[in-house]
Amino acid sequence: MKKIKLTTAVLAALTLTGSALGGASISAEESTKMTYSLPIKLLYNARQLPSDVQPENVNGTTLVPLRVVSDKLGGDLTLTGKNISIVKGKSTLALTIGASTATINGITTKLSVPVKVVKGRTLVPLRVVSEGLGVAVEWDAVNQFVWIGNKDVPKLEDAIKPEDIKPYAHYYAKDPYFLKNFLSEGDKPFTTARVVTQQDFPLIISGDIYYRMDLARDPKGRTYTRASTTDKGVMGRTFLFLQTGEHVKVRGEVNYYRENIGKELRIHYNDVVSKDDFWNLGIKDYEKLSMRSIEYIDIYADSDAKILFKNPWR
Repeated sequence: MKKIKLTTAVLAALTLTGSALGGASISAEESTKMTYSLPIKLLYNARQLPSDVQPENVNGTTLVPLRVVSDKLGGDLTLTGKNISIVKGKSTLALTIGASTATINGITTKLSVPVKVVKGRTLVPLRVVSEGLGVAVEWDAVNQFVWIGNKDVPKLEDAIKPEDIKPYAHYYAKDPYFLKNFLSEGDKPFTTARVVTQQDFPLIISGDIYYRMDLARDPKGRTYTRASTTDKGVMGRTFLFLQTGEHVKVRGEVNYYRENIGKELRIHYNDVVSKDDFWNLGIKDYEKLSMRSIEYIDIYADSDAKILFKNPWR
């Protein structure tokens, strides 16, 4: 079969609107709910709080690492044996490891799940953090976020500093077309990049909130990227998979998998393996591509710099 080579015009169409060929690679009859696992994220003022112990969900109750939250909020934590006391301003929270009650400003309250220790870290129910430390706390079941404080998601440009594009230019060596900024600067090449990690989300990218990026699998075990966003575009966001010494691989949204949650939230899926790589790039063993071999995901959006998401699944 003769290989189809892409002209610049075809590449432009695929890049700007998403790969129609990729979107048609799976039949609608196969379209059923994806499977995925979303680790709980702890956020303070819309920024992720690093912790060596993950928050947990136990029988519908979210448990969070107490010291991480207390330290961030400026609480003074004292541990005496199994007894924990936290003082923040005029508020005092007292807990006991293994107990199902807590004392907030001298008033005892019942906990739905006992205080527990995991890997040397104390986990407590989210509600007692909110009430005991006097801070706004919200559980986001869809995104598996614990929001503490405000929810003012920053713009990409304010959160991530640009850096020289040169260390990343080699990813586009076989397809230099993709280094041109067609969305906002005509065909002027990008000179800078903003490198985003998993810990940098949520971010506002080109006017849309990107809450998180994860992986998902369809019923046949095929892998997709899963982006939780407010992006309501008809075609979704195009991703470019970058590998050293390889062609840039274009991935449009598989739009019939899209999930609309309420008025604002959209879940977008882009396939990892696509027959587009055979038709467009002549890669006969295209099905061997795995997420482990992808180094960066170029989030194709209107920006003053390349947006490169460092692959956390390698």
